Amino acid sequence: MRRVFRSFGWVPFVLLGAFAACSSADDSSDQVREALQQDVVLQASDFGCIKDWPQVRDFRITNKLGQEADSVARANAPGEGDYPVGTVIQVVPVESMVKRAPGFSPESNDWEFFLLDVTESGTTITSRGVADVVGPGGNCLDCHAQSERKWDLVCERDHGCGSIPVTPEFLLMLQDTDPRCSAP
Repeated sequence: MRRVFRSFGWVPFVLLGAFAACSSADDSSDQVREALQQDVVLQASDFGCIKDWPQVRDFRITNKLGQEADSVARANAPGEGDYPVGTVIQVVPVESMVKRAPGFSPESNDWEFFLLDVTESGTTITSRGVADVVGPGGNCLDCHAQSERKWDLVCERDHGCGSIPVTPEFLLMLQDTDPRCSAP
């Protein structure tokens, strides 16, 4: 019997390792589950000078849950998955879209749209939601829904949405006019 134990002496260590791996996997899946359950409900004070955010092509991007690098990486790899929860995208200072938690709104792929009034003293949210936010170019969801699913409903010049009839230089100039950027 002693010889059998010696022959299989490694078994308890393998089993212990397997239990540790399961425990670690459970911890990891708990972290994933927690991350998936995170949500962000922005207030007017969460919107500031968009020029403080990284620029990717024609838009500015940040993440209000501390995942800005992940949001920027996703923006730099268009068509390769959904943006992380907490991502905020703005092309112009007065409109924004925010990625909410999975299940927030299947019809918008969990994006919430915002219309903003911006002044030197700050931001006021004038409209927010999914299907009922209408900006100068029309209904936000109607336009973004034209984007192919692989773009995560983010409109850019070649994503299937209605085109913005201005040049990229003009959009950057509009970003430069954000009055919150010159506030003391």
